Amino acid sequence: MGLFIEEAERSILELQEALKKTDREKLRETVHRMLPVWELLQADKPLQAYRRTLHDENADEGTIREETEKMMAYIRELVMKAGNEIANLEHGTEDTDC
Repeated sequence: MGLFIEEAERSILELQEALKKTDREKLRETVHRMLPVWELLQADKPLQAYRRTLHDENADEGTIREETEKMMAYIRELVMKAGNEIANLEHGTEDTDC
């Protein structure tokens, strides 16, 4: 889970950098790299929808920006949930050792 958090935070940074230039290619590359892990976690539906938007030639810059912001918020939410789960597991381990 810790590795997921690190990768997710790295993905947010990559998305932010690509968004500054509205670099669709970099956004697509980041999503492509993220997809396998997200599929394993069964959390890939929003990422798949975002990917379709990035490949939609009719999607304007405003749409790309809005959808990227939504995706970054979703990633942050997953990171928070993963962090909470790790904390709960660690707390549970501490309780067992007492």
